[in-house]
Amino acid sequence: MKFHFRKSIRKEIAAHMAVGLPQFEPLDVQDGLLYRFCHEKGVWFFIKFQISNQSREAFTVELARSPHSCWPETADLSIPVDIPERGLIRAKPESGVFRFRIGFLFPPHKDYWWELTPMESLEAIMNRFAIPVAVPDSSDSGSDKPGKMSSLVRDALDKICSYAIPYLNGLGKGGLKGGGRTTGTFLELGADNGEIPRSRRALEKVNGDIPRSRDGRRGRTGEGDGDNLF
Repeated sequence: MKFHFRKSIRKEIAAHMAVGLPQFEPLDVQDGLLYRFCHEKGVWFFIKFQISNQSREAFTVELARSPHSCWPETADLSIPVDIPERGLIRAKPESGVFRFRIGFLFPPHKDYWWELTPMESLEAIMNRFAIPVAVPDSSDSGSDKPGKMSSLVRDALDKICSYAIPYLNGLGKGGLKGGGRTTGTFLELGADNGEIPRSRRALEKVNGDIPRSRDGRRGRTGEGDGDNLF
């Protein structure tokens, strides 16, 4: 049976978001899944899972904070933190709107994609064409793909809870300088007295331990995935 990545990943994301971050309302979009949450009057948080438009099986996460209830499609993708080693300075919200990709919040602070099937290197492609070998169809169903896909989505939600939500909260407080990891005391979305939100605990209860990561110049979204924006 053929494995349909786009259909499968959308279902996986929807299932995990319903359990892990139920405060966010799903809004379907053509190239992925969009969620929004009214943080307070006049402040909306957005999470957008963007699925690769190329042949690879991958997705990334974009986030936004806006005074409006619709996704800021025309807003530039911004650098959310200072990256001195690359000469990049954190951008500031414009008219209360700020849009960025989650990969810049955690090391190595660059565009980050969760890949089910990593892209082949140039060397691998050349070797494949130089030597006649049988190449399996990457769209074929593999017994390990559903499990790996679930792990990727859990890791994405872990990073959203650990990095993105605290960062979005901090944008409204001033003085925010970086995207350091939090243990939960700053997760204000659904949390009181420094407690980890129920959504995070629910995610851990359903999926087991959440896997841990090993852990301004602006750019405009281009055609395709927008890999290596900066």
